[in-house]
Amino acid sequence: MPSHDSTEGRPQDKTRLCPTCRMEISVLATKCRFCGEEVGRPREEQRTLTIEDLGGETIEHYAPSNSVMEALEAFRSEESFRKSRAAVEAKKKPSIFGRHRISEEKEDTSEIPETKLPPLDAYSRSLAASVAPPPVKSYSPYKRKLRDGGLPDWYRSAAIFIFSAIVIAVIAFAGIKSAPKIRAMISSQNENQFMPPNPAISLLESGEDLVEVLDVAVKHQRKYDNPESRATLEDIKNKVKRHIEELLAQNPFDQNNLSKAWEKASKAYNYCPSEDLLELKNKVSAEVRLYGAMLLNTDVESKPPVAEFSLVGPDTKEIHVTVKEGDFFCENRFQLTLVKRDEVCLIDTLYNRKLRCNKATGITRF
Repeated sequence: MPSHDSTEGRPQDKTRLCPTCRMEISVLATKCRFCGEEVGRPREEQRTLTIEDLGGETIEHYAPSNSVMEALEAFRSEESFRKSRAAVEAKKKPSIFGRHRISEEKEDTSEIPETKLPPLDAYSRSLAASVAPPPVKSYSPYKRKLRDGGLPDWYRSAAIFIFSAIVIAVIAFAGIKSAPKIRAMISSQNENQFMPPNPAISLLESGEDLVEVLDVAVKHQRKYDNPESRATLEDIKNKVKRHIEELLAQNPFDQNNLSKAWEKASKAYNYCPSEDLLELKNKVSAEVRLYGAMLLNTDVESKPPVAEFSLVGPDTKEIHVTVKEGDFFCENRFQLTLVKRDEVCLIDTLYNRKLRCNKATGITRF
């Protein structure tokens, strides 16, 4: 039990527990009154002095904690950002390019009435500035470009496109102008290189078919383009043309020669496509069409006698013509000289050769 002093009004001593019997004894006792063990005097307690003990006066100030200030400033920043964003969205105007233009009016940064918060005093603001992070500001790259005098993205894209088109046009124009010079330079370089002998010359001397020799000359000229190969090709091409003309003009006429001329003219044009060979091919084709005429009927009783022919027109359509004896037909190419019962006699006015034509074999030599 705690000890009590007999004097009334005297304050009660503090007690402590005996380390041996664990009974309450006075803090000033040196010997336990229950078990008789020595307990020693207690250590002197360290005394803490307050402002009141020193005679001062305590003044209380309200200081919000850091967490409260941070939460408050974060809430104020969110409200400010929400309000500015709503104002920007309301001021947007649609443009012809699908974007929105933002008006240049200055944003309202006054106190937000929706928060219902009182303004902070100077002391609270100083505390908030020391512990709170800077408020979040709204950021609009498009509006910043307009404010800083920049251009929208589609302006920049259009400028890049126009600039690229101009560069491409300049490069193309320069390439067209410089192409002949480049070809001449390459040709001169090829001429300075070692050229193997043209195999077409040896084939020509050995008596090979002229059209096949022309094919070899064309391949050699494409591989080694120089004045010598071009001259050889031109010479062989002229020989081929003369050979085909000889087949067409051979007298007496032979249908086999006409077939050979058509075959050689077609191959020559396929090997070496050129205007002169195309013209020769068309000429041979016209000869084949003219000599494809057939005799249909004859009338020896009429005065003069007449004969009816079936001709192949330029559009490969069949044409029937009736010719009197002594008249010309097929654009004055043929003259009907004699009409018999089963055949007629003709003259080819271009090559001055005599022909005959019957119902079975068509035009043949006389």
